[in-house]
Amino acid sequence: MYSPLQKLLSALLLIISICLVSLSLWSNLAALLSQSAPFQQITSSPAPSETTYPASALGISTARVSTPSSLYAKAYCLLDADSGRVLFGKESDQKLPMASTTKIMTCIIALENADLKDTVTFSSHAASMPDVQLNASSGETFRLIDLLHSLMLESHNDTAVAIAEHVGGSVEGFADLMNRKAEELGCTRTYFVTPNGLDAKEHYTTARELCLIARYAIQNKRFLKIIQTPNYSFSNTKGTRTFAIRNH
Repeated sequence: MYSPLQKLLSALLLIISICLVSLSLWSNLAALLSQSAPFQQITSSPAPSETTYPASALGISTARVSTPSSLYAKAYCLLDADSGRVLFGKESDQKLPMASTTKIMTCIIALENADLKDTVTFSSHAASMPDVQLNASSGETFRLIDLLHSLMLESHNDTAVAIAEHVGGSVEGFADLMNRKAEELGCTRTYFVTPNGLDAKEHYTTARELCLIARYAIQNKRFLKIIQTPNYSFSNTKGTRTFAIRNH
């Protein structure tokens, strides 16, 4: 049994030990805090002014944006079909021959002014058109819907003229319909002479206005269905000849 005096001494030694350990820990903590940045009072200040850095300063190359290296066309235009806004272009308002892109308008005029079940007869003039052609004979007859596939999938020049003569009464009459539609679409630098795009004086459009025509065309569900057809087979109305065409 410990005497009261021994118990008192033990208690004092325990308290002293605890105090010494606490002092040691506090000294170490104070040393760590002294090595850290002092706390600063947070005060409100105006936002820094906006700074604009050039792309080169950020290591960003703009070469591919300003000069597309893979485009070699004399003129081109990229247009947002939803808004009609031109996104990118080069010489997009320069008048140029439109070649077989003419047939986009040919197809639209036929879709809007004739019955797809109509029977179309090839004239000698239509049958005389140069390649690319369906090679129909003068007097041969076809359904209009079949010829529209011939027109858009294989770009047949003789088919384009046969369609034009059927819908417009003549190539000239059909060209009038094409030009009226172009004017309606806001194409002031476009003029049609032929339905197939073979070289003709005063037959031209611009890259931007061709975009306007295409933008209008793809709103027509029948037009979309035709140009998205991968393969198509049909016969003349007498069933004496069968044709198989594919989408290029």
